[in-house]
Amino acid sequence: TLRQTGCPTFAEMAWDQPERLGSDVFLTQLAMLVSSVLSYRVLESQGLRPDVVSCHSYGEFSALVAIGVL
Repeated sequence: TLRQTGCPTFAEMAWDQPERLGSDVFLTQLAMLVSSVLSYRVLESQGLRPDVVSCHSYGEFSALVAIGVL
């Protein structure tokens, strides 16, 4: 989990100090990764799976989760 690695939870990133998003690069990218994976997992729980995934830059990590590599 995020807490076990010393990172804030998604709720803390998004709601406790939202002003840091956009100015703190690490937190911004971490929040983007978590929100992408969370969105994917919700769709997956509904039986939806992508035929193809694509990504750009940091989005590569969430794409790798979607295809089961990470």
